[in-house]
Parts: sequence; structure tokens; C-alpha cells
Amino acid sequence: MTPPPHTFILVDDHDLIRTALGIILGSASWLEQVGDAAGGLPGLDLIRRLQPQLAIVDIRMPDMDGIALARAVLEAALPTTVVFHSAFFSPPVMEYAKAAGAAACIQKGSPPAEILQTLAAICSRSKGLAPAA
Repeated sequence: MTPPPHTFILVDDHDLIRTALGIILGSASWLEQVGDAAGGLPGLDLIRRLQPQLAIVDIRMPDMDGIALARAVLEAALPTTVVFHSAFFSPPVMEYAKAAGAAACIQKGSPPAEILQTLAAICSRSKGLAPAA
């Protein structure tokens, strides 16, 4: 029996990024997109309602940045693993991301295989999130 795919949402204020990333992640049979949001506040609402296993989140958004979203997920002990997908990674940002509980940071523009490999590694080390064979 094949286990169900791992659920994820995308949170980014750019439609093109959400669409492209959704296509990339949708190519993996072990992942299933269950929603997307164009900002941090609606993204946090989606996480609370849907409780996806993964949330791939931009850091810079106008309403609520990704760091604040990740902190809210961590503080509420929600079962969602946050992964940042951003163009803005400096040493201080990486420290904030780590402190906020992010499992990883993926650079925008990374090759699709690298993105999927990173998510597979996160899933394999997170209890109950191992990728389906």
C-alpha cells in the first residue's frame, strides 16, 4: 500500500512564483498541494485551517513576513514544517529563519531537482514525513 502524498501549501505574494513552484512540486508523486496564499496573513490562516505537513514560504511579503509567519507556527505548535523560499538570504536572515523554526532555506532560482531534494530530505528526517517510494 502506497502512503498518501505529503501535503503542502505555497505562500508568496507573487503569482508567478506560486504557479511555477506549484508546477515543480506537483511533479513529485509524493507531494500534494492543498492550497496557496498571496501573503503571510492568509498563509497563516491556511496553515491553521488545513494543517499541511509543509509550508513553502517567501520571507519578504507586504502584510506579514515569512519570519513572523514561521514564529507564529512555532509558537502555536502547529504540525506544519516551514521552509523558506526566497531571494534574500544573508547571514542575519538565516539566523532569524533558524530561530523562527524554519527547517530549511531554498534560494529562489534553484534548480527544480535541488528544491525537490531539499524537501525530500526534510520529509525523511521529520517524523511521519518520509517521502513515498
